[in-house]
Amino acid sequence: MAYVVTYVVPFAAAASTLESGGRWALVLFALIIGILYIRSSVFYVHPLLLMVGIHVYEVSRSGIPCILLTRRSYLRQAEQISVVEIGSNVYFERTALQ
Repeated sequence: MAYVVTYVVPFAAAASTLESGGRWALVLFALIIGILYIRSSVFYVHPLLLMVGIHVYEVSRSGIPCILLTRRSYLRQAEQISVVEIGSNVYFERTALQ
């Protein structure tokens, strides 16, 4: 929620000076944040990734905590998955098509 508050408070504070188009934009923004908040039953929340269906998890690889990006909304505990390294301790799940 801290992430949402960081972006909503400045908009809400300025809402009194917005014209109707700006108010509709604020309402649309609030709806998008609400949808993302409902869909984000993960350890980390990144709204842009969630919009395209990518979930962010904290996982352990050889005992080292890492970040995993995947399209799956649920991972089983101690599950073995194939990954592609995209950064230092940041991995993307490899699918059967890759």
